[in-house]
Amino acid sequence: MSKIFSSGKRDRVVILCLLVTGLMLLAVKYDILVYLERLTVDTRVTACQREPSPEIVIVGITSDDLAKMVWPWPRGMHANIIDIIASGGPKVIGYDIVFNNPSADAPDQDRLLAEKTAAAKNVIFPFWADKIWTEKNIAYGKDFTRFPFKELMVAANSLGHNTFLGDPDKVVRRVALMLATEQDIPVDSFPMAVLKEYYGIKDNIHPSAKDINFNGVNIPLDEKGLVSIAYAGPPGRFPVIPVSALLSGDVNPEIFKDKIVLFGSTHVATGNFYYSPFGKAMMTEVEMHANIIDAVITKRFFENTSPATNMAVVVILGIFMGLVLPRLSPSRGFTLALAVLAACVASVYFIGTKAHLLAQVVYPAFTIILCYVAATIYGYIQERREKQKITQTFSRYVAPQVVNEILKADIDMMQMKSRRQMVTVLFVDLSGFTPLSEKLPPEDLVNVLNRYLKLVIEIIFKYEGTIDKFIGDAVMVEFNAPIPVPDHELRAVKSALDILKGLSSLSDEVEREFEVKLNVSIGINTGEVIIGNIGALTRVEFAAIGDNVNIAARLQSFANAGQIVISSSTYEAVHDRAVCNPLGPVRVKGKANELEVYEVTGLKDTIVIQ
Repeated sequence: MSKIFSSGKRDRVVILCLLVTGLMLLAVKYDILVYLERLTVDTRVTACQREPSPEIVIVGITSDDLAKMVWPWPRGMHANIIDIIASGGPKVIGYDIVFNNPSADAPDQDRLLAEKTAAAKNVIFPFWADKIWTEKNIAYGKDFTRFPFKELMVAANSLGHNTFLGDPDKVVRRVALMLATEQDIPVDSFPMAVLKEYYGIKDNIHPSAKDINFNGVNIPLDEKGLVSIAYAGPPGRFPVIPVSALLSGDVNPEIFKDKIVLFGSTHVATGNFYYSPFGKAMMTEVEMHANIIDAVITKRFFENTSPATNMAVVVILGIFMGLVLPRLSPSRGFTLALAVLAACVASVYFIGTKAHLLAQVVYPAFTIILCYVAATIYGYIQERREKQKITQTFSRYVAPQVVNEILKADIDMMQMKSRRQMVTVLFVDLSGFTPLSEKLPPEDLVNVLNRYLKLVIEIIFKYEGTIDKFIGDAVMVEFNAPIPVPDHELRAVKSALDILKGLSSLSDEVEREFEVKLNVSIGINTGEVIIGNIGALTRVEFAAIGDNVNIAARLQSFANAGQIVISSSTYEAVHDRAVCNPLGPVRVKGKANELEVYEVTGLKDTIVIQ
């Protein structure tokens, strides 16, 4: 595609871009490209890594711990762990193990665990809820399962659900910090319960539709009431103290002073693991809790742009592309689309990593790309149609190689406006046509005319001339139109000489068949004429008009049979390469002044047309 759209076609491109915009709005509404969008969210989330808060300490069950102590461990050991951690004076202990059933064979250890928990006064236990999601993802039903056994529930400071549900690709990107029962009673997640104890908040917190006001900070919620997790880093970001080191006395409990201590498994055999945005690397449940708690402590939250904002961006981009693309060439249109796409991606990445605002990027990007593709395809189809029209139109007038040059030229030939052009006009007429038409029957006359015209057309096309029109047995030709050609004056003279030469052989054939002779007279003039598409809506043809066309016609009428007569303007261009004899000044019809004319009889040496 090599042209900028005309005004009428621009409107069609605008309509196409608006259709693309409409389709993309539907895609936004129904979240059709959600999978791709989530992948882009992962790149922004993973780009916002930070040093974890020193307020969080993880005591983990490692593979070395399991090698030293066979799992499952007795609950008395867990009571001992809680007692050791509590001796260090932490603000809260988040013990991420669900003791859902009382021991069948060691009730004394259950009592010990409950006693140590009660003594610590700040231990949070999780519970597992099988059904926590409704259509709005802000409530759960009555089926709570895997609560801590009764005595431990009483001894615990608080409980929180530890259920993580990933997106369809199983990656955990969002979490329900708070839920509500059917009675609208708020239920904390495990991280929220830990945070409330850490900050000394005892009252229930009721989230709004847009955020959770927690400790003076508004934690943004998406349309489903979920918080996008601002991960501190990939798995292993938080240092882990092995349980065996704690039990052996290698760790001084004083490091827990005023800290948030999270206890949980870091080994796949004893804990839950989830896919994280870091290339789907598996992250332990206790690390998930640590990342969520760290985000609240450091006030790092990701907020999603509203659906209305997302749709507005798509509409603005679609309209912009529709208005600008048809006014640019394809290369500049591609550059524009690439620049807008890059700016869009860069802006989204910048506000995502700097302002923690997760704007959609896939839908705007598809809008830009599809608008460009639609405009390009439409332009390609239109250009193909125009080329077909040009080929159909000009193949009747010019040689195939000239048609190819017209197609390459950056000109809308079908809409070509009239313009002034320096050309060389050639008129060739069959001498003695009237007696010939009277002597031959119609079918023979047409046969002779067709053979004569075929000869003329082939020679004209050879020198890249343009057949303007057929006037009975006369032919009007232009050189240097509709596209320029070098040495157009000499091309006209060469054509005339070749016509005389070719006609000599054709005349011999016709004389043998029909007993008639053929001869032509030729007039050539060089000058400025008006060229362009001329006609009405139902019939338009390329033509040249003007006084210099008339002069060429008069010179042809002046020429005798077998004679080539040229004007002084043509003579000035060819006299050093063609043999020209002056015929003196002559008066032609329609001209007040006499014209200097010349007869061309041949070429000087060998002339090569460039």
